Amino acid sequence: MASPESATALESVPASVISSRQAATPGPSTSLPHGGHLVIDLRSLMDPLSPSTSVSQPRAHQLDLPTTAHDPGRYLGPLGDLGTLDARENGEAFFSGVIQMLRVPDLIGRSIGVYETEDKSDPGITAAVLARSAGVGENYKKICTTIAAMSASVDFSCLRPPKFCKVSLSTFIEHASMIECFDKKSIDFMAKIISSSGQGEETYLPPSLHYIPPRTHQEDSIKELHMLLFPVMDDLLSKTKISPRDVDILIVNCSGFCSSPSLSSIIVNKYSMRADIKSFNLSGMGCSASAIGIHMASNLLQTYKNSYAVVLSTEILSTGWYAGNERPKLLLNCLFRMGSAAILLTNRKEAKESSKYKLLETVRTQRAFNDKAYFSAIREEDSKGITGFTLNQDLLQIAGETLRSHMAILGASILPLKEKIRHRLSILKRYINPSGDIYVPDFRSVIQHYCIPTSGKAVIREIGKGLKLNETEMEAAIMTLHRFGNQSSASMWYELAYIEAKERVKKGEKVWQLGLGSGPKCSSMVWECLKPIVDESKKGPWSDCIDRYPIIADKPYIN
Repeated sequence: MASPESATALESVPASVISSRQAATPGPSTSLPHGGHLVIDLRSLMDPLSPSTSVSQPRAHQLDLPTTAHDPGRYLGPLGDLGTLDARENGEAFFSGVIQMLRVPDLIGRSIGVYETEDKSDPGITAAVLARSAGVGENYKKICTTIAAMSASVDFSCLRPPKFCKVSLSTFIEHASMIECFDKKSIDFMAKIISSSGQGEETYLPPSLHYIPPRTHQEDSIKELHMLLFPVMDDLLSKTKISPRDVDILIVNCSGFCSSPSLSSIIVNKYSMRADIKSFNLSGMGCSASAIGIHMASNLLQTYKNSYAVVLSTEILSTGWYAGNERPKLLLNCLFRMGSAAILLTNRKEAKESSKYKLLETVRTQRAFNDKAYFSAIREEDSKGITGFTLNQDLLQIAGETLRSHMAILGASILPLKEKIRHRLSILKRYINPSGDIYVPDFRSVIQHYCIPTSGKAVIREIGKGLKLNETEMEAAIMTLHRFGNQSSASMWYELAYIEAKERVKKGEKVWQLGLGSGPKCSSMVWECLKPIVDESKKGPWSDCIDRYPIIADKPYIN
């Protein structure tokens, strides 16, 4: 069956005859390859168990389209092959056939997938759902179509800031003590926080925060943005050998700084990108913003085929600097450091050979509906009118609740049936014995590598404990925190770069990137490695120090 850009008519026929016919010429977004030979597959809608993202398995196995991975309601399974059809030069196609043991009611609520190869090794061209039908020649129905395109990460780049931006723990405290706005109690508090945070002696702050007092004007923030995003964008374009004018979708995320023109417009202007580029700017989304940007890019790639999407993730620290003495607001000065990442995604078939990863699953959850959760991390003014970002004492509890509910939804999508059953049985037993523990599913049965929030050494270990991770599985997060600090939404890419530099990612293995941000929001991405990752230790942000890691322990700074 071929699908036009708006509608296709299906004629209801006697019990064993199936006919699919086009009502109009296909539009550019869903037309079939001219003169192509195609395979048709009929699918049934089934109860959701574990949505697959592969469309290349034999019909005896569960067979899903990637678009259904983002729909938690209903999932697709195989019913059988209908046969083949030939597309004309103009993209139109007609199919009719006789299928034994198939009744007209069997067609209702089914969908049809079209493939270019008989073994269905391609990701699928289109899919359509059949509505209720009437008698022969009566009550024609429209079939809404979606493109079934795979989102793949071709490559990514992470910034290694210049050496003159490095700041040791002792230097940070020394400079802070020279800034008149901080009293002695605030200096002592920041020294305690930073010495126990898990950061090392080689993290980075932007030049504007090396001044005494720090410079936090608009001009300084724009210069910081240039320093963060231009080099990492240049490196990504160089790595992937694409031109800025090849980019179809651009998404820039930065929580604390929102300029006008927007940050995405700054990038479009710098690189003279096309007039028809789809550009977006995400602000206020916290440390989960990069995963949200990838989720957004993936959804856009389902609509715009043969496209490249670039996601830029960073945080502008000069606008987040707090020059007051309220402790909940001083935490941000101590914890966040300089960094940025650029990621290239595509649905182009020719890029499959060069792509590193395939996006299997994205999940987003939040608890902003709850007042206590909403106010656990919020930007506001203090009693003297100084703006800062408040991290309240119950933040860790809220983060734990957010993460638990998020894991339940993600687990329903990717965990094997055995783990799901054990988890659900433990919940049922809780009704009988309220003091009983709820079984935490073992994600290690499907995930081999983890990039978890770098919000502090204690937070990393708590998340690792909840996920039953061992030291090696938490290593990327702990070492990224030590070497680069907490870089907000970009940290997960420095963690992945660390795992790659250690050459631990093998073909077919899964990587889970987890972002936890204000709102609070929790966002996950699960990737499948498409090829062995080698020789990354000689490039990227870890190239000058990967041999020194992992470190055993770091001594705290004592004032």
